[in-house]
Amino acid sequence: MRVALDSEMEKMTVISKQGIARASVILIFATLLSRLFGFLREVVIADKFGASATTDAFFVALTIPVLFSDFIKYSVKNSFVPVFSRYRLKRGDSAAWGFAWRFTKILAIGFIFMSLGLFLGSPYVVGLIAPGLSGSAHALAVHLMKFLSFLVILLGVASVLESIYNGFEHFITPAFAPLALNISVILAVIVCAKHFGALGIVLGILIGGVLQVLILARIFRIGRFSLQDKLQLTEPEIKRVFHLGILIALVQGIWGFYYVLDRILASSLQKGSISALAFADRLIQLPVGVFVLAISIAALPGMSISAAQRDYKRIERICSNGLRLLLFVIVPVTVLFCLMRFPLIRVLYQRGSFDANATNLTTGPLFAYALGLSAFAAQIFILRVYFALQDMVTPIFTSIISLGIKIILSLIFLRVLSTTGIALATSIAAFFNTTLLAVLLVRKGRLGTVFGPWRGFEKLLLGWLLLGISSTFAFRSFGQVSLTSQFLTDVIQLLGTALLGGLVYLGTLLVLGAEELEKVKGVLLRGRVFQVSSRSEL
Repeated sequence: MRVALDSEMEKMTVISKQGIARASVILIFATLLSRLFGFLREVVIADKFGASATTDAFFVALTIPVLFSDFIKYSVKNSFVPVFSRYRLKRGDSAAWGFAWRFTKILAIGFIFMSLGLFLGSPYVVGLIAPGLSGSAHALAVHLMKFLSFLVILLGVASVLESIYNGFEHFITPAFAPLALNISVILAVIVCAKHFGALGIVLGILIGGVLQVLILARIFRIGRFSLQDKLQLTEPEIKRVFHLGILIALVQGIWGFYYVLDRILASSLQKGSISALAFADRLIQLPVGVFVLAISIAALPGMSISAAQRDYKRIERICSNGLRLLLFVIVPVTVLFCLMRFPLIRVLYQRGSFDANATNLTTGPLFAYALGLSAFAAQIFILRVYFALQDMVTPIFTSIISLGIKIILSLIFLRVLSTTGIALATSIAAFFNTTLLAVLLVRKGRLGTVFGPWRGFEKLLLGWLLLGISSTFAFRSFGQVSLTSQFLTDVIQLLGTALLGGLVYLGTLLVLGAEELEKVKGVLLRGRVFQVSSRSEL
């Protein structure tokens, strides 16, 4: 029996190696597309409403529903997939479909009660997270939150269905499904904003949520589900998922409180401050979502199976190579975001109701958030390692400490740097948390290293240095170009700086023979992302 189980585990590991590779490429493309449409959504909203009291009310109303949805998505995916992978490994696909169906029904009932509670408590919630809002802005936020409370049900069910897809190592449908929501919001703002104001955005979100669920619900047609399955709250695997999910939700909840804290503090500042933080955060989430989440989501099933086999060396190789590959991409993005923040905001946002004052409000938080990009990226990936190992206690411990640092720094920086100080406190806390997570992962003895051998890392450092120098030179040179249109001037400065800096960076690494270039080539041409051989990973 033991031999048969080992044989089956080995077979699944081979499938996982091939699946992760293809899945990562698909996820990167799909996530890029989704994030671009998500960013276009923010551009359309900024064009119609600017950084105003209306958008402040909208982002406040959106905070808790999205926070709840993120809790659900984050905790369900990272608790369900590891447990489900083991369940499927031991009992087969037929039993796994039944387990997935029972799990979906239990959570759907919970989402309904959560949504109802938020609907009834909207006035109190708005007063708690945005005490600085008053009058019509407060009333609008309450009104919008009542509608958005139903988003908890829609996105919650969507998250469960996505997790089932991922548990069976199907990534295409859940990767492209969020496009429906973004496209729906864009069309709603264009068509309805003039007549319904911010409520038009909300209607677009709800319609998009329904479409997303309908797209994902096709799994009920291909899966072997039975309506006769009874709810089994005492089922050991269900209890295990809930146990892990609650712990993961605590981690996400602590980090989610960052955004609540930012809303609370920004509501006491000038009008548009909440919106400025939201718009800057949307830009930062673009590279994080495209590269970091795509690779880490695709890696989780494989790491979970490796953890079940107690093959910590394979997890170590996946972790170290994944982090170096992420830094290869994220550090240049950080340099360019910090350097080109003003023309970037002008080109992407400054039109319609989004004026020069809104640009000035947004560039400071963008700069501060960009400083923490590498920490955000590494933190997300390292957390996936903890989830694969089913260690939730350590991330909770480090998150609580980091939250204390975030609160203290926010209160200190707020007086001097306003919204920039709020964002800067978040970045510093992220660096602290990432470092602590990495150190504790190694000290627990499961992994010998997180970043792997330092051999060749000096090539990346030199590449980053020359990237910074060449980009600064190009930015200043192209900044002297004066055209009749400020928009065209900014576009030339952005493209020229990115092109020259990118060529110098990639050329330097090519001459030095940096292995990260070969890894990227493997991802793009051969789909090899986390494939293990006797000699190397990737």
